[in-house]
Amino acid sequence: MPDLSSALHLAASEVTLAVGALVVEVPFGQRRLVGLDVAGNEAVGHGDPVHVGRGQVGVITSATKSPVLGRIIALARLGAADEALIAAEQQRDGTSAGAEEAASARSAAADADLKAAAWHLATEDPTVPNETYRHITRSFIQPGQEDLLEPYAAKYLKLCEQISTGQGQWANAGHAQVQNALTFLFPATLADRTWLDGLYSWMRDAELNSTVLRVLLERADMAERALHCQNASGARG
Repeated sequence: MPDLSSALHLAASEVTLAVGALVVEVPFGQRRLVGLDVAGNEAVGHGDPVHVGRGQVGVITSATKSPVLGRIIALARLGAADEALIAAEQQRDGTSAGAEEAASARSAAADADLKAAAWHLATEDPTVPNETYRHITRSFIQPGQEDLLEPYAAKYLKLCEQISTGQGQWANAGHAQVQNALTFLFPATLADRTWLDGLYSWMRDAELNSTVLRVLLERADMAERALHCQNASGARG
């Protein structure tokens, strides 16, 4: 079975898996079909597990010997790393970068407890180092986690109010932390037509400072463009 132990790096909401000469990017919190260049021409087939150390991270869906490369290539469906795998990798890499990447992985995980812990770190803990904070916020919103993230849409609007009025840790928060919170915690995957209309209505009544208002308008504009593309694609289909 393919063992990817020496090639796993937890970084900025991704697992980077390197097998032989091929590197693929697999976002946490999602499942994705990826190509593998199997080191050592190891015989693999449908249903074989893909491991990182002792932890299974996916399963082989098909494999064959490439007539061009002259070695075994395979397709594998890979999923999100769990807490055990994240903790093991963090223990292996005891550097500050390892801690940042583990924080990113936990924030991105499709787990209610890990999401709640990540939100707490992002909104209520002023002691989080800046780079760790950036990793946490950038990884929090993930496609395919709409049910899990739904409660955080309202919490995000509350966060905007707290930042605007300088409540709690936001009284002394730096520009980078404010920007990261507003930008990356925006619930883009939940921003459908109904939610955006509600956002605009809320913005008309809320007392928001210029920074919050600017970021909200920027993120809403991105969401509008995404909706336009989806509608256009649906119309053509």
